[in-house]
Amino acid sequence: MTEVFINRIMEKIKISFPAYIQFETEMNVRISDLNYGAHLGNNVFFEFAHEARVQFLNHIGCKGEIDLGEGAGIIMVDAAIVYKAEVFHPTVLKVQMAVDHVSERSFDLYYRFLIQKDNREAALMKTGIVCFDYQKRKPAILPEVVKQKLGVIGIQ
Repeated sequence: MTEVFINRIMEKIKISFPAYIQFETEMNVRISDLNYGAHLGNNVFFEFAHEARVQFLNHIGCKGEIDLGEGAGIIMVDAAIVYKAEVFHPTVLKVQMAVDHVSERSFDLYYRFLIQKDNREAALMKTGIVCFDYQKRKPAILPEVVKQKLGVIGIQ
């Protein structure tokens, strides 16, 4: 009841997860991930998203966030999160990811955090990603091979 009330009153940002899942991983909530409220700290969702993003990039054949190939990396330009449920220790979170709005230089990454034992949504997140050349310190063109992989990798 409390979760429904809080979400109905407080939710200001709307995030719509795409209808498909392109990648999924799991994160174990550690005791050190808890905050003073004895639940998962809000900062940890961003840490889990960072880890999931690197795993996703590796999954599609990239070396990491600063090496997609052809001198290109990525940089996050915005982030939004909507919290749906408290998460406690010990919990396993499923992190589902999808890509949308792929363009010549950018794309959006969506993250759905699910409490594994009952598939309840814990949070939804969206990060805006821009292709970035770390040598030149400026935006770059998204390599075509990466652009294609962002559009075709799927697990459903």
